[in-house]
Amino acid sequence: MAVEPAANVFLYEEKSLENDVVALELFDPAKHSVPFVKLVQDHPESFQYLAFPLLDHVDDFLTKIYNPIATSDADLLWAIIDKTCPAGDSGTDNMAGVLSLNDTRKELAYTEMGAVVFPAFQRSHVTSNAIGLCLQWLLDPPSKGGLGLRRVMWQANAKNSASRRVAERMGFTLEGILRWHRTFAPNRDCQKAPGVPTAALAARNGTDPKDEAPGRHTAIFSIVWDEWDAKRAVVEAQMARRK
Repeated sequence: MAVEPAANVFLYEEKSLENDVVALELFDPAKHSVPFVKLVQDHPESFQYLAFPLLDHVDDFLTKIYNPIATSDADLLWAIIDKTCPAGDSGTDNMAGVLSLNDTRKELAYTEMGAVVFPAFQRSHVTSNAIGLCLQWLLDPPSKGGLGLRRVMWQANAKNSASRRVAERMGFTLEGILRWHRTFAPNRDCQKAPGVPTAALAARNGTDPKDEAPGRHTAIFSIVWDEWDAKRAVVEAQMARRK
């Protein structure tokens, strides 16, 4: 029996965002699930710094990724669409990746954002415009059509230099490194290298090394409301670049 997609219950209004080159479409399982799973399968290297589950088919995606996001009022998922590329016969050939909000707290006016952009769309206008559109919506005041949040966070595996460069380029400030912040289950061959080794921990604790999942140090970045007016110009400049 096929898994049914859940209905979204996000804390704020769920809306698509777009400009002349990129659209953030609210993730539609009927439209976006199949191409996303295919992209995941074709590009496992895109997840080498993430503890991302293996996806053999769409039901895996719905069960492990989409439905937990959709049924959480703290999370939201968009498909990133490159409007400068043809959609093709499938209507989704221009799907460049996904962008998500996580751990949104209305009482704290806070959220965390993250994105995966697949190789064919990297080093282009896509990443900066997807992130920029989202930041504008999150941090602009309600009088300008935004949510007026106080804080937006970006987390990256401390070893993921590309993600850290993106955050800095888009105006995020590095707040510090959370050491041994997460475990890093090596469920893909390409995920074994980025984990922090735990052989010494196993020897210290007298445990089986196989039972000690690799660790992860996390780089924490943020943009906050009282610097947004200045940093908005930085974001707009990045969005204007086409290379």
